[in-house]
Amino acid sequence: MSESERFEILVLGSGAGGKLLAWHMAQSGRRTAVVERRWIGGSCPNVNCMPSKNEIHSAKVASLVRHGAEYGARTGPVEIDMGTVRELKRHMVDRQIAAHLHNYEASGTELIMGSGRFVAPRTLEVQLNDGGTRLLVGDRVFINVRFADPNTYSEQDRQHNYLQSSYPPFTYAVTTDPLSGIRDGILHRPRTDPLVMQVDSQSEFWQLHGSLNVVDGVGNPVAIPDNVRLYFVGNTAHAFISGSFLFPTPGTAPLCSNPTPGSGLNWETLRATLRNLDRWAVGNGQDNGEGNGQGNSQGTEPPKSNYPSLLDGTLVTRNAAAAAFPAIPNVIFPRCTTLTSC
Repeated sequence: MSESERFEILVLGSGAGGKLLAWHMAQSGRRTAVVERRWIGGSCPNVNCMPSKNEIHSAKVASLVRHGAEYGARTGPVEIDMGTVRELKRHMVDRQIAAHLHNYEASGTELIMGSGRFVAPRTLEVQLNDGGTRLLVGDRVFINVRFADPNTYSEQDRQHNYLQSSYPPFTYAVTTDPLSGIRDGILHRPRTDPLVMQVDSQSEFWQLHGSLNVVDGVGNPVAIPDNVRLYFVGNTAHAFISGSFLFPTPGTAPLCSNPTPGSGLNWETLRATLRNLDRWAVGNGQDNGEGNGQGNSQGTEPPKSNYPSLLDGTLVTRNAAAAAFPAIPNVIFPRCTTLTSC
């Protein structure tokens, strides 16, 4: 086995949470490494969120041109060049990868391309994509890969018709699925279950089935376990602000020093959540920073979950929401909540 290399911060998986955490830690002067098997920056900028939105935007442009006469803009026949659409998407992905690589270099974070597996506590053996192995030991290790995911959706690169979230368990709590009869939960091993904090925007709640955290398949309420915190940021879409973990520096940042949150996962929420999760874990005796599993404080309970729920009346039917909608001149309550509910 290779001689071990020690890092202060070791992250497995370069998706949104892992890369932002790593860049922040490296910029703070800590020796940091990220292990990624394939997608630099995660699936979102490579094969999921952004490429699909890029193609949808091209379709929107084509639709507008085709209906131009309805708006007084007359054009000739419209043809779709899918080769150009594809190249536009590929160029966007290439720019995203280049931007991520720049951030790794600028922050001082080492990006290691390969498949990692745990071979000892806080120790990863990485089979490098280019051949060979490396043995990495982290003072602190962050796992940014799926152990379970209650709000996934079909991934364009390998899951075309089958939703991973179509099979129980859907909830953190142990419940009996009313449709399949399967009794299970994402967290069903109390001795080894982790502490969980999940922050969702409205897009995750509706589009990505995040609502299944708090209701079962026929709409019955499901309680949130004590070792889970769910936070919902309303009136936000699924997106990430670049540098979400980094406090903006006045005069140098592209964002305002105190921006209005433009995403459910903006830097204020992420920083506060990470801090609270760390204090919660230390207090529960999981670690005191010395790697011996001994906590050194009484612990700080994080804020209670703030998530739509039938149990407290914050999640209601469409009819109930329409009845409570205030009377606003020239504004009516939306007739449709989904494409299939009209």
